[in-house]
Amino acid sequence: GTTEKFVPDRVNGLNVTATYTANFAVNVYKVNFLGNYEGSVYSEQKDETHGEIFVTPDTDPTREGYQFDGWFTQPDGGTMLTAATIVDGTITNVYAHWTQILHTVTFNIEHGVMKNTVTYEEVSSVTVPDGTIIQDMSDVIYIGPSTFDGGGYYFASMDEGYEFKSFDPASGTVTGDMTIKVNTAPKNYTVNINAEHGRLENADGETITSLQV
Repeated sequence: GTTEKFVPDRVNGLNVTATYTANFAVNVYKVNFLGNYEGSVYSEQKDETHGEIFVTPDTDPTREGYQFDGWFTQPDGGTMLTAATIVDGTITNVYAHWTQILHTVTFNIEHGVMKNTVTYEEVSSVTVPDGTIIQDMSDVIYIGPSTFDGGGYYFASMDEGYEFKSFDPASGTVTGDMTIKVNTAPKNYTVNINAEHGRLENADGETITSLQV
């Protein structure tokens, strides 16, 4: 506020005793609430009254793939606004803070292991952002952004005697923790029979030239 000096009135050259009342208005500040991420168009301005608790926007902002953590006094770090934060005129901008939503994709494979196609390291699960896609690329599965750039490719390295069949699910969007089942099956082999001086028959008397085992 300001300081005023009051001078008593003079009537006929004499000082007159008078009572003065000083009226002060409480300061009100404009505070900007900002989305605080690249490409954000979120901005809301609130009138904040000195000495009172901060009034935040009625609805929290949203950001795809992220969780809103609250309003803070700095873009990074700073102090979170709470029910105990009092307006003092020193804060003109308030910033939203975010935490990326992550999910775990687990591979369920009984007769082999999953490996990264680049490093060949065994992978039992991967942690990915919300909205990640999965896509079967024949015998390799892709897990990453929809641009097919920046993700990972994984394949099934099978135990001896087993072969890869399919991924289940083979495609989709990751919106929570999930499991990808890797379907496998025993390998089948063909045994050819070459009988020079006789023949091999089944129970029905039919000649057998090969067997599937």
